[in-house]
Order: sequence, then C-alpha cells, then structure tokens
Amino acid sequence: MTKRTTDVRLGLAFFGGCGANNAKLLSESLDPETHPHVHILVANTDANQLVHHFGGENGEGLGRWKDSGRFQVEQLGFELTKGMGAGGKPDIGRRAAQESLEKIRGFLEDLDSLILVGGLGGGSGTGALPVVAEEAAKRKLPTLNVITMPRAVEGGRRMLKAKEARDLLLRLLVPTITVYNENLPEKNVRMSAAWRKVNESCLEPMLRVLREIIQNVGEVINSDLADWTAVLGEGNYVLFGYSEANTPDKSPAEIATELLHNPFQDQEIIVRAEVLQFWFHGPWLVQEIEGVISNIKAEMRDAAREGASDEIEVHCGVHEANDDEKWVGFIAVAPEAPALEARPAEEVAAKAPTGPVLIHSTPIDFRRDGQVVTARVSEETAKRWRSISSLKYPSPVEFEEIRREIERETGILPDPNGAPAWRTSKAAGA
Repeated sequence: MTKRTTDVRLGLAFFGGCGANNAKLLSESLDPETHPHVHILVANTDANQLVHHFGGENGEGLGRWKDSGRFQVEQLGFELTKGMGAGGKPDIGRRAAQESLEKIRGFLEDLDSLILVGGLGGGSGTGALPVVAEEAAKRKLPTLNVITMPRAVEGGRRMLKAKEARDLLLRLLVPTITVYNENLPEKNVRMSAAWRKVNESCLEPMLRVLREIIQNVGEVINSDLADWTAVLGEGNYVLFGYSEANTPDKSPAEIATELLHNPFQDQEIIVRAEVLQFWFHGPWLVQEIEGVISNIKAEMRDAAREGASDEIEVHCGVHEANDDEKWVGFIAVAPEAPALEARPAEEVAAKAPTGPVLIHSTPIDFRRDGQVVTARVSEETAKRWRSISSLKYPSPVEFEEIRREIERETGILPDPNGAPAWRTSKAAGA
C-alpha cells in the first residue's frame, strides 16, 4: 500500500523550561487542523511550570491541540526531582530524562522526522536533549536540533554549560540550528514578547516550510521529506532563513539578504556551507528564483573565497499555490564549524567585565609547530587539557577531541604531540 506524504508523522519535542515556553507559544499560534502531521511532546522536571502552562483552561489554541490527541505533556524524573526542577544542574536533567526514557520512546515510536527544541545553560533541557538525541540516533530517526544559547547577563557558568551540551549534541552528529537570545534587536519589551519574536524568526516559519514539504506536491519541482532529510545529512551546522515576497517591489537581492541574515543565528555558517535547499511557494518567476539563488551564491563567494560558491550543491522545490501567498524558505548546511567558532552570544559573554566565570579566562600551554605557546580557553577546556595531557598514554580519540576544542576556542590547533611536558618524539596513544 502506498503511503502518502500526508501520512508522515513529524515530532516536535520541547524539553526544559525554555522548551515548555516555546511549546506554549507555538501551540497558541498553530492550528492543529492545518498541521495534521505534527505530534507534540512537552517535557520538563518542573511540575509547577507544566501545570501553569498546560493544565486547566489556558487558551483556545492549546485546547484544540489537546483535543487533537497529538499533544503530550510529561513530567521528567518524578522519583528523582519530585517535580521541583533540576536546579540548573544538567546531570539532574540527564538522569531525569533517563528515568522517563520509556515515555520518551513511546513518543518517538513511528515518527518519520523529529525536531528537538530546548534552551541550553540550565538543568532540564541541557541534560535531557543529548539523551533524547542519542535515543533518536539509535532509531535512525532523522533529527534536527533547535537550541537557544543564554544571554550574556546570565553569566559565564551558564554559557559554559550551554556550550558543553551543544558540543555534545554536535558530537552525536545531529544537525543543529543555534539561536542566540542575546541578539534580540529590541529589548524594551516584555520577556514573553521577546520569546515570541525568537519563535517567529525560526520555529514558526520552519513549520510552515515543513508543512509545505509534507502536505503539498510541487507542481514544477517537487521537494519532499526525503530531500529535507538528505540535505540535513550533509552536515551538523545549519542556518535557516525565511522571507515573504508578497510585495512586487521586493527585489531578489533584498530577499536573499533576509534569508541569509537571520539576526538570531550564526551567519558565519554560510562561509562553510556546501549544500543549500530552497522552497519557493507561490507565483515565482524563473528570473526571480534565479535572482535569489544567484544573490546568495554571490554573497557566499564574497564571504569565503573566490569561486567557492561554484562548488555549492543547490536543491530547489517550487509549489505554485493559489493562496495569495508568496514566500521562500531556505537552509544552508555546513559539515564543519564556522571559522574560529564565531558565536555572537559567546563573544559578548567573553567580554563581560563581571560574572563568575569568563568564557576564555584560563591560560594553558601547548606546542604549536614545535614551539610552546600560551592561549586562553574556557575553564572546562583547560581542565580537560590538563587531565588528558598529564597522561603518559592518552586516548587518541580524547586527545583529538581536546585538540579540536582548543582550536575552536583559540583558532590554534596544538601539535599531535602538543603537551609541553611530552618529548617531541612522543605521539598521542603511542
């Protein structure tokens, strides 16, 4: 029996306090009847927040989702936390997710694709997301992470926890969109309005694109969930863009700029991107489509090196709908991290004059081209480097990981025998 794309099951799993906030906003803005393919899970250790957001009568939109039978709320780790939260400790969030793993597995059952959503830096989301990502990987379930990083005022320790969790997700080879709360352009607003702005920049338009992929067939060039999955499989660093083009005076160059320059994401990804995917909805002309793609490739060439964009693989879907809407969605996927791990929120936190721990505050020594050099890294990276480099025969895998971590934080890659105390003839793991 043929399975139609409308039978596809897309899972949205929100973890932690930030994830629950996003789930509430999303459920209020999305109609379950127009998203019959979407199944939602909200999970947190904090029982009070779950009851506040999702208990009782909390809005017509949320009620519709509850009635749909595709909205699931789970309290993580009841025996461990007794509903009192994770206290900002990722280890508690991890153990709570492990305690509730059977319920999580039940949600993952029969899904065709999964989007994990959560904020990093606290306890529940930071600890739980890697557990769920690993479980999804075991099932070979195509997964995309959408994670948020802390604001600078939340302190260096919180940023370090967020960075460690994000790097763990990347080591699990899960494609990841990183959203920087620090980059909110207008801060003279209430917190709820700020989170809604972040949602509107990424999650909401992404679901519009996915609804297009799953429910509609491109009359001219079709693009389905297999294309989405294949493109995301090309790398772990993902940039998402969206632009509405309902006004005739909006040029391809302006549209390309909107697609590339999402203020909440790491725009440096475009320098390393090797695969692009576009979804055009509405009455697009050939010259408009070519203009958008050409402008993006031109900017990529300027950002990287001459001729780089000629190597880019481009995928395109076109749905000429008759609904008076005209928009384009876009993802760029890079197999490698942006140069020097350019991350706006962390740069701000690193320069902050106050806070318990600065991002790059701890000096370490290592060899580069045979010479001992000193560089500043995060406290956690410094601890790992000292521990691994003190071993007579360190694990080659662990040593390579810490070398790459130092390179990401400093832009300098230590020599393979880069610990100053080692003899120059000694190789890691020899």
